[in-house]
Amino acid sequence: MRKLLLLVFSLFGGAACSPVPSDTYYDYRSRLANTLDTEVSALAPLSNKMLPRLDKPTATQNISILELASLSHCKINLLIANHNNQLGKTSPPSGKLAYSIRFIQQAGDCINHPDTPKELAYKLRLAASEKLQQLPLWFTYMLYNEPELAMLGKASFKELPVENTKLAQDTTEAISALSQLAVSLAHPEKIDAGEINTILEGLRGQYVQALLSSAQKQTNLNLATTELLSNFDIEQQLCPPKQNKTKAQILSNIFSKFYLQQIQPYQALLNGQLETLITQWQPISDLLAQQGIEQPISPQQTLTALKQSAKHHVQWWQKFYKTCNLSPL
Repeated sequence: MRKLLLLVFSLFGGAACSPVPSDTYYDYRSRLANTLDTEVSALAPLSNKMLPRLDKPTATQNISILELASLSHCKINLLIANHNNQLGKTSPPSGKLAYSIRFIQQAGDCINHPDTPKELAYKLRLAASEKLQQLPLWFTYMLYNEPELAMLGKASFKELPVENTKLAQDTTEAISALSQLAVSLAHPEKIDAGEINTILEGLRGQYVQALLSSAQKQTNLNLATTELLSNFDIEQQLCPPKQNKTKAQILSNIFSKFYLQQIQPYQALLNGQLETLITQWQPISDLLAQQGIEQPISPQQTLTALKQSAKHHVQWWQKFYKTCNLSPL
């Protein structure tokens, strides 16, 4: 029993203690604070994106059960029947979008079939036209209500590792496919509705959440550390004239070992992945802008904040090296 408990502890305890990239930054801050004989300040909390509440699109053109009986010769008959049963009524937003796409794709053959009553063919045409107009609305509704998509802008305790992973590749492909879906809504005949589930599966690893949260955490660390350093007068307190530069040299060594060699490369990795996300997300951003709806994620804002915070941090060190007449190792 004792061996079993030790095994469980080693499995779960070891996972809990696995190092993450921000650990390096915390070590960097701690060493700077110890050298300067000061305290580190608390970090700003990660922010969560508040999502707007959207109304579900509603159809005004519906095929009744009696009308459906007149469409037994059409493939769309089974599609409508499945949609109208209990399982279809409770399908998630992604299922509703997929149904609308398939309805549009299958309506044409039934409308043009000689056995389709003219009045019903006209009603099918109106229904297909309405669903075509509502596709962007269903896409947006899915974006804010499907669990895999609604969580994209939520803060995550997960951090992006220091190297690219298969998860990053899979999610990148899923975001690219999601954007292509947004672009193709005007031409639903080109869409494979079955791919929507594949896209959602590719987003379940929470890579986007980890990327945005990691960048935000690194930004907060940059800001807090720059603020800590800015509390000291470089010339008077860190490298006074005609005195040895021992403290300044220690600070320089910490900056070189931690920031230049580890933290800066990691932030460059985040910058690159944010830039990729911004490019891939643009068609979705454009679609939401056309509808006047707030974006669920803000990768451009996140990237700008990270770059600005890093710039200000490096600028402090540039002033430090110039004033102390030192150079990074």
